[in-house]
Amino acid sequence: LGLERGLESLAAAGERGRVILLASDGGHRGPSALAAARRAAEEGAELLCLGIGGETPAPVPAPEGGNLLDERGLPRTSALDRAGLESLARAGSGRFFDEEGLDELAAALAAREGQGRSYE
Repeated sequence: LGLERGLESLAAAGERGRVILLASDGGHRGPSALAAARRAAEEGAELLCLGIGGETPAPVPAPEGGNLLDERGLPRTSALDRAGLESLARAGSGRFFDEEGLDELAAALAAREGQGRSYE
């Protein structure tokens, strides 16, 4: 969903050579996410994926407090799908960064900005 919204934003701006920054644990992605990543590359965008969370499943916090529950009333859990996000980044002609690579991500964005490129 986030990647598709990023594509919509780029299309509305009408410019090429932009960056989409997707911050995610990689969960709930399907074939449409890979298709959207490929479309981003075809449209001249670079997909940078920032992996959020750990590789050990942990409860997902609810906005109103507590944890999100599944249909059985059990806490929903989430874990970082590093391989899935790396695959998305490759399909989108971009790169994957984890939480420990924030400085590298900032440098990549700054370098693109210095080349006269903008990002969403």
